[in-house]
Amino acid sequence: MFIFAGPQQARDVTLRVLLSPGDAVWLEEPAHPRTRASLEAASARIHPVGTGGGAFDARQAEMECPEARLAYVFAAKQVPIVPIAQPMAMGAAGALLDFARRRDAWIIEDAQGEDYILPRQGVTLHSAAARDRVVYLGAFGRALFPALRIGFAIVPPSLAEAFAGARAIAGGYASLIGQMIVTDFMADGHLEQHVHRMRKIYAARRDCLLEAAQRHAAGRLVLGGAGASMQMVRLLPQGQEAEAARRAEEATDLLPREGGHGVRTVALQLNGEVGAQEHLQQRPAMGCTW
Repeated sequence: MFIFAGPQQARDVTLRVLLSPGDAVWLEEPAHPRTRASLEAASARIHPVGTGGGAFDARQAEMECPEARLAYVFAAKQVPIVPIAQPMAMGAAGALLDFARRRDAWIIEDAQGEDYILPRQGVTLHSAAARDRVVYLGAFGRALFPALRIGFAIVPPSLAEAFAGARAIAGGYASLIGQMIVTDFMADGHLEQHVHRMRKIYAARRDCLLEAAQRHAAGRLVLGGAGASMQMVRLLPQGQEAEAARRAEEATDLLPREGGHGVRTVALQLNGEVGAQEHLQQRPAMGCTW
């Protein structure tokens, strides 16, 4: 396990170790713009892989881009473009791990900030039998507070030496005091209790958002992904993509992104501030973000 000064540094160092300029990468879409920006900075050739069928399709991706050296996925929370989203299923995970073994490729499982996934189902690739091909990225920013700036990477033993060298020249180390505090917080069981309590709070706010959408916009606002995480996706009716793209470009709080597979989606993220549930009950002001 390697500790980094935040999730972005963990991602950048990992890509530096695993990729050479021009390498092909499968990227699960829709993905956060920062993930794509990191891959572009590493001079990777990005091949988007959609989850329109509800699962990451490694077999289809291999037919389209068999030379991929890396798959970048969010196994714990596949960003949905179907009404009911789920974490990566066992079959999809098995196909992806089989590809990595046969092609001597690597998998990045990005679970940074997914402590509050509701519910926690499916499979994490790092817990599977072939985790020797998986680098697991995590962070404590969402579970505790963003200013903590502690990210981490759990890597296979075969990559330990390469990661140690890359980490040594990356600079910007996480605060030792912060690491000691988080260590004690975890060892005493407080982190587990905190996450358990916050999951209940966010579940109530999620249910409140769904009820508000049904009450104020029934038939006009179709949400997907209600069971996958704190985020949801608005499904656009056929023929409204162009108008949605125009309005997205005019919005100041929306980060539009073409998914690379002909589908544009808008994610509605629950507001984590105190009192958000009461605001939704009075007037459902929904912030849009990726």
